[in-house]
Amino acid sequence: MGDTSTAAEYDRGLILHALESCAAISGLSLSELDHVTRANGETDRNAALQLIELIEHLSALVGNSPSVQSDWFKSHNLDLGETPLALLNSMSGIECLRDYLAGQRYRS
Repeated sequence: MGDTSTAAEYDRGLILHALESCAAISGLSLSELDHVTRANGETDRNAALQLIELIEHLSALVGNSPSVQSDWFKSHNLDLGETPLALLNSMSGIECLRDYLAGQRYRS
């Protein structure tokens, strides 16, 4: 972190880097993930952190294959009643997915 950087800029950089990693792992594009985490033109830190945790749980369950994760996001899920990708359009949907995956992960 340089002398002119602030802690907030540093945090935004870390979050962006983590979202880029999530995009690579999940098979979703960075623009799709960016759309999910945007509020009023700025990255919503809470949404981004929830999404990062969601991808971590999914990776633990199905591995780091982008094609497998992308298929999971785009396939209808009977437990959720729709595709996980459709749930990513709201903060409550992100939280629902994160909680669902955490439950699946720690159940096994």
